[in-house]
This record gives sequence, structure tokens and C-alpha cells, in this order.
Amino acid sequence: EVNATFYVTEKPTSTPIMSKYTAFDLDILKISVNELLQVQQPERELSNPLPEKVTKQQGTHMAYSNMAKQLTPLSKVTDFVTQLHQQKSTGESPVSQIVKKHPKVFQGIGKHKYRQVELIIDDSVQPKVQAQRRIPFPKRQQFEEIIQELEEADIIEQVEGPTEWISNVVLTPKADPSQLRMNIDMTTANTAIKRTRHVIPTLEELRYKLNGATHFTKLDMKQGYMQLELKQESRYMTTFYTQRGLRRFKRLNFGTNSAAELFHEEISQCLIDIDNADNLYDDIIVYGKTQQEHNIALAQVLQRFEDCGLTLGLPKCKFDQPEIEFFGMKFSAAGMSPTADKVKALIEAPAPTSVAEVRSFLGMANYSANFIQHYSETTAPLRHLTKKNAQFQWTKECQKAFETLKQAMASPQVMSYYDPTRPTELIVDASKYGLASMLTQLDPKTGQYKVIRYDSRSTTQPESRYAQIELESAAVEFAIRRNHIYLYGLPEFSVITDHKPLLPLYNSYRADMPPRIHRHKLNLQGYTFNLKHKPGKDNPTDYMSRHPTQIPDSREQKEQQEAQLINHHIKAIIRDDLPVAVTLEQMKTATGKDPTMQRLIQAIQTGYISNPDKQELMPYSHVFKELSTVEGLVLRGSKMVVPESLRNQVVTLAHEGHQGIVRTKQFLRATTWFPGMDKRVEKEIAHCMPCQITVKTPQQEPLKPTVLPGEPWDVLATDLHGPLPTGEYLLVVQCLYSRYPAVEIVRSTSADTCIPVLDKVLSQFGIPTQITSDNGPPYNSEKFRQYAKYMGFEHKKKIPYAPWANGTAENFMKKLGKLIETAQEEKLNWRQELHKFLRAYRATPHPMTKKSPASLLFNGRKYKTRLPTPTNKTILVYDKEVRKNDQTSKRNMKLRADSKKHVKTSEIKVGDKVLCQQKRGRKHTPAYSNEIMRVMKRKGSLIVARGEAKTITRHVTFFKKVTEDFDVDTSDTPLTELVPPG
Repeated sequence: EVNATFYVTEKPTSTPIMSKYTAFDLDILKISVNELLQVQQPERELSNPLPEKVTKQQGTHMAYSNMAKQLTPLSKVTDFVTQLHQQKSTGESPVSQIVKKHPKVFQGIGKHKYRQVELIIDDSVQPKVQAQRRIPFPKRQQFEEIIQELEEADIIEQVEGPTEWISNVVLTPKADPSQLRMNIDMTTANTAIKRTRHVIPTLEELRYKLNGATHFTKLDMKQGYMQLELKQESRYMTTFYTQRGLRRFKRLNFGTNSAAELFHEEISQCLIDIDNADNLYDDIIVYGKTQQEHNIALAQVLQRFEDCGLTLGLPKCKFDQPEIEFFGMKFSAAGMSPTADKVKALIEAPAPTSVAEVRSFLGMANYSANFIQHYSETTAPLRHLTKKNAQFQWTKECQKAFETLKQAMASPQVMSYYDPTRPTELIVDASKYGLASMLTQLDPKTGQYKVIRYDSRSTTQPESRYAQIELESAAVEFAIRRNHIYLYGLPEFSVITDHKPLLPLYNSYRADMPPRIHRHKLNLQGYTFNLKHKPGKDNPTDYMSRHPTQIPDSREQKEQQEAQLINHHIKAIIRDDLPVAVTLEQMKTATGKDPTMQRLIQAIQTGYISNPDKQELMPYSHVFKELSTVEGLVLRGSKMVVPESLRNQVVTLAHEGHQGIVRTKQFLRATTWFPGMDKRVEKEIAHCMPCQITVKTPQQEPLKPTVLPGEPWDVLATDLHGPLPTGEYLLVVQCLYSRYPAVEIVRSTSADTCIPVLDKVLSQFGIPTQITSDNGPPYNSEKFRQYAKYMGFEHKKKIPYAPWANGTAENFMKKLGKLIETAQEEKLNWRQELHKFLRAYRATPHPMTKKSPASLLFNGRKYKTRLPTPTNKTILVYDKEVRKNDQTSKRNMKLRADSKKHVKTSEIKVGDKVLCQQKRGRKHTPAYSNEIMRVMKRKGSLIVARGEAKTITRHVTFFKKVTEDFDVDTSDTPLTELVPPG
């Protein structure tokens, strides 16, 4: 016999070791006996380190060799228990004395002193931040207290710096409705956390270990996950929202998909050198063939937990029992046997009362038909009842066949022992009467699934009013939690349902779903399963869901209490989310009086929309699987479905602060929903007069390129630049054909000053056909009008406050402004610099025409005077090329400008009522005048509008069409809406 602490037990070498040790442990055993004996000190102390060959191994439990000096030697614990048994009886049992010796083990939430766990992250998965879901205001104080308690207990910490993964908090009520439980929705984070693998003992291994044991203890850890600290580099995956900022877990948290495996492995390694102790996740079993053997193992486990800083929950521990349930089986001095509740749901099922129920029962029996001898002969009386036109009459032969089939289905030949290595399927079903499930596993010998366990229970009174999709979800939760001992920690298993709409809610992330289903899903975060669909006719649990086992009074009370807690939570959400000034009673009354809502409630409860109601309920069909009912109200996820009579009021309330369309929609979507909600919001805001007056609507007309004039100096543009630093102005006159500029210095903008200077320019180059300008001085004066008439040119004024309409001159003004500023900066004579600039500008090819202004202006042009001048028939040398270049440049400019500005041609026409933009003298001056004007004339982009006391001429972009009162279109049509991821 060889003994090496932590790695080899004091058993003959012929003892099977696979049940206790991993492959790494087997590598340890390959070390020579001499090396192993060097590890063991005569006093069984662990003071010296392991031999070098051992310490270099990289197994999980090798970390325990580093804490060997801190652990109490098991030999001392054994000696203590031996002394207890040898001393005279004191009236207190040794088990009680052992438990009392370790009070720290049963106090608070512990933390492993020597180990930290690491989450293995798949870097190929794209990080995701969940859209934040707000905490209802009435719950925020309690939530704040929970966060504070967790921080004080060193379980969570504040997040410093950016993080790529953020999850939401979900608050659910505890048994005491006044208290809340905090859960983290790890759905998205789990997609990047890799599962780890570990060895789970099989039933045969447990049978061998526990063979002959007569004393049993079952220990339960207190919030076991939170007793394992996360490594620093793993904590960012657990980040979650709070109203005080981001927080993250420092400990392993429930909901992390690999938590079960990590936890099981750490506890297994903690107990690895203790005989007669095993664990399955957080359940620890201690056993012994004699009282003393059991007590030694119990004392060693408690001492090890105290050394490591781990704690147990005393109320859930069972000490020194003659028999105990573990791994879904019953262990006692008589050996291993199945628990009675594995087949209770089947045995207690009553006889069918209709042909449909007979078919349902035969469907369940047919699932195991290949394992039942003489199946056809046994089922003949029952199959006869299902024939066409057969009269239903339950005879003695039928009852005998029914009982025989149930016994056969519950027999060892049909049922199988559980094996965690086999593919596992959990078949579930729900009806208004009950929930049912069958746990099955693939039999490698036959290639078919055999039943492991039957379960069913009747629905509680609140559950009987659930929507069908909520009942089916409740069946999934019931089945998985009832089979926790088999399913928890499996790498993956399948859940089979006949309700297809449930699949997307479970198999993908949905930010919004019915609250009850959301709660079910959160309760199952620790399990890894995939929901699959099979038609109802193939579901063998249908019969048990319609003939469930009655819940015992205690269980009935617990289930009913849980259902009431869910209702309490949902109603709290409703109260918190209802818009101000709309009460819960108003919603109930309006929903009760709305015939469409009543038909919708009936459809939700039956699980489908009947043919007569399809047309009326069409707007709800695309979200039907998300709908549920509570207390006579309809919910879409956690959002209230508003009845028709309250929709206008709800929209008006949501727009009370005059938020824009997007913000108003967001506000409503957070709490309420109804078909056509987006369209109704858009109409409400479009017809809100205060919003029309105060909100400046960005309008951009498409760019309209001008046509190149017929010849040089035929059409001119003029403008004034200044004032300059000297108080003077620059009078600019530019040819719109050649782009040739003439610039003169003037002392002021008066007509008396500017007209003589303009006359000087025209005396040099001739009189044009047309001159365009803005509406400022001197061009708006009577003297300038008389001058134009005298000279014989047309004076065309551009639209007021639309400088882009005189674009050629305005662009040249920018260049002049830059020139003056540059000359000032360099302390140069700006007059001299102006001449240099004009020489260069006139000689440089223009980007629009690709020719210099001087070459185009002086190319065979006739000088025009006040006397009639014949049209110049001379074909200019560059005219054809210039026009082509000009058109191409303007076309490209239009494409660029229109694409950037998202332009749209204004639909304002003569007779429309409009609002006109006003100058904003003060910060809070409304963008538009509150005077409603009427359009009298429109010519291109120019609009003339008349009010009560004045007529205004402006560019079309200065006007906004008034949207008058409207009748809401209440004909709701299906909308394609995005549900928040997901």
C-alpha cells in the first residue's frame, strides 16, 4: 500500500481509481514509490514541498500544494474524532460536537483563500454592450441598497476605464415581496465565454464508492459561486449597469455559463485527498460504513472548508442520515435504488375519459413501444377505441390494458439509469390543467431514447390564466428545475416543445419579451440547452400535462406564491411605466370596454387568432408571440398595450415637453405600445403649432445652375465689400460670362457715391444688358433705379437674405476678404496688393470656363453705348469650348452640393399658409414668426407671402408650410418595428 497525501488514498492498488482521479492524477501515480514516500512525512504532515517532478506538473489541483503549510493535517482531524469516540458519552453526539467545533464554516459568505478562477474568453466573438434597460423609480432605492451591500461584502467593484461588455440588471421579487433579488442578464456575454469540461462521476462509480455505507451527510454551500474569486483579467465580462455607474463582479456570479464546471472542479480539488467525500457541483455527500468512518470524513471536510475560507448553509445541510438522495437516486445500507418520484407522475395518471385522451396516452406509450413486450396485444383494447365511428366505452379490458401499460412503462426494462455522458433530451408540454416532462437519454445499444424520469404537476390558479406561450415557457422552467440534479453542468442538452413561437425567445437574445418568460429564462441561465420543436402529435408528454399529479398543499402554496410574486412584479412594472395622468384603473376600464382588446385577450389565452378575428387582429399578428395578459391588461413584453380610447391621450402626454418626433417615440416605446404608434406620433407633432413656430426645419432646394450669358459683358453682377479697416468699401463689378472683375474703392454705400464709380467702369467696358445685385444699398434706392433706366440696362435684384443666389459675386468677395486680411497680417499696402491680385486673377484660367477672364472679355467683343448696337454675330473663338466647360463644371457642382445637403424641392404653392423665418435677436427667440401668412406668388425659388400688415419676399427655404388640424387615422396597419436587441 502506498500513501501520498492529496493524490493516492490508503487503498490496495487493485482498487479502481478512475472513479476518483483524473488523467492528471494518473500521471502523478507513475512517479516511483520511493519519490512518493518522500512526500509523506512520518507524522503525515504537509510541511515539506512536493518532489520537483510533481510540482512541475500543471494541473488545476497543483495549486493546493502551494498552500500545504496552511492546511490542517488530516491526521490531526482523524485523531480528534477518534478521541471523541473513545471518551465517555456526554449526552451530545460526536456529529454535533464536530459541527460546533467549526462555527466559522456556517457564518456568512466565504471566499476561497488560495484559489482564483479564470473565465476562458473566445476573442473571435464580437464584444457587445446591451442596450440599457432602466430600473423603475420605485425600485431604485432597494437596488441601491443591494449594490451597497455587495460592495461592502467585497463581491462587486466599480469599473475603471472603458469596457466592451456590459449586461443589464434584472430585479425580481423574493419570497418576501418587499425584498428584491438582483440577477445579471449574461445572455450576450455567455456567447464569448468558453465552457470547460470536467469529469462527473457515473452512477456505477457512486454505487461502488457508497457500497456498504450506512451513515450519510449531505452538505450545501451558502451561495457557493460567490465564494470563488474571479481573476482580475476575467472580471470585465461581468460588467453591468447601475444608476451610480458601471459595476462588475469580483466573484463568480450566477448566470455565467461556465460557472457550474469551474465551481465543481474547484470543490472537487478541495476535497480530493479526503476519503468518503464526493461532490456534485455545490452538493457534497459524506458517507461511511461505520459511525466513526463517517464522522472522520465529516470532520475532515469541515476542517478543510475552514482552512480554505469556505462556508456552508446550515439550514440546508442534513447530518448523519440512514439514507439520502443524491444524483437522482436513493442511497442507503441496502444499496442504490430509484426514487419513487421518478415514476409517480406516470403511475398516478388517471384513466382517459375521451377518444382524444386515449390517443394522447397511446402517444406517450408508443415512445417506449420498442422496450415493452407484447406491446400490440396489450394496447389492442385501447386502439380499438380510436377507430373511426367507434363508440367510447371504458371497459374492464381497457382499464387492465391501461394499468398494464403504466407498469410496463415504469419498469426497469423500459426506463434507464442516468448517464451524464449520453445525449440527453427533455420533452415538455403544458395545458391549462398541468405541466409535464419526460427526461430521456440515448441508449447506445438500441440507438433509441429511453425514459429516465417522468414529472408533472397541476397548474396553480394564477398559472391557469397565463397565455399559452407563457404556460409552455413555465413548463420548460418546471422541467429543467425539477431535473436539476441531472441537467446542471451538462455541456449541452435539448428541450423538446410543441410550441414553435417559444423557440426564438429562448434560442436568441431578445431585449424585450413577456415578463414571465423573461423571468423563466433568467432562472435557467445556469443551464446550457437548446430549445427544439416537434409537432404536438409527436409529443409523448401531452397526456401527463392534461392529467397532472396534484401538487401537495405545501408545494401548491409555494407555486401559488411564486406565481403571485411574478404578478406582483409585473403589476409593479405597469404602475411604474404608465404615463403620468393615465392610471392603472383607467387602462383596465378602457381595455375592458374595447371589443378589439377583449378579442385579443381571448386569442392570447388560447394561443392563436381564430379565423373570424384574423382581419380585426391583423395589426397584432406580427407581435402576437410577444403578447401576454395580466389582470385584464395586455402587455407586449413589459410594455403596456394601449386601448384605442386612450391612445390620443397617451401620445399627447408623451409630447407635453415638446420633444421631437424621435424622442417622443423613444419615450413611448419605453413603456407603451399600440399598432400605428409611430404614425400617430408623427401626426401629433406635425400639427403642434408651438413646435412649428419654434423648430427650424432645415430646408435646402436643389442647386439651380444659371445659363451662361450670350457674350462677354452682357450680364454683370455687382456687390459691395466692406467696410475695410480704413472705413472704405470695394465696389465689385464682375462679368458673368468671362468672370472678369472690375474693382473700385468707394467711401460709402450711398447711391451718390457708388453710381459715379459704377458709371466709370461702364465707360471703360461698355453698358451691359443686365446687372444683378442684392437688395442692400445703393441698389435698393430710387436713384439707382433711375440710373439703370437712364443707361438702358435691366436691374435684377436677387432674393432677400439669400446670398447664394448671387453666387459668382459672393465667391469673389471671399477672395477679396482673404486678400485684405493677408495684407494686414503682413503689414503690406492693401491697395497695392489689390492690384497684384487683380492682375493675377484676370490672367488665370477660371475653374468653371478653363479660360482666363481677360482672354474671354477682350476676344472680338464690340463696345456697347447708349445708342442701339446690332447683335454681335461674330463667333467667338472659344465660345463653344467655354460653354461646354461651364456646363460640365456647374453640373458637377450641383451633384456635389445636392448630395451633401439632402435636398428636396419645396412643395409650397400659391394659396398655402406658411410661417416665415425671423431674425433671432435673442437666444430664445422662436425660429419662425407666429404670424400665419398666405403665399401670393411663387416664381422658381422666390416666394411672395402676405400677412395682415406686410408683404414679404424671400427664398423658398425661409418658409415652412403650416400643418393645420387633422383627424387621426385610426385604421391601424401592421408596422415593421425593430425590437431592442434582442
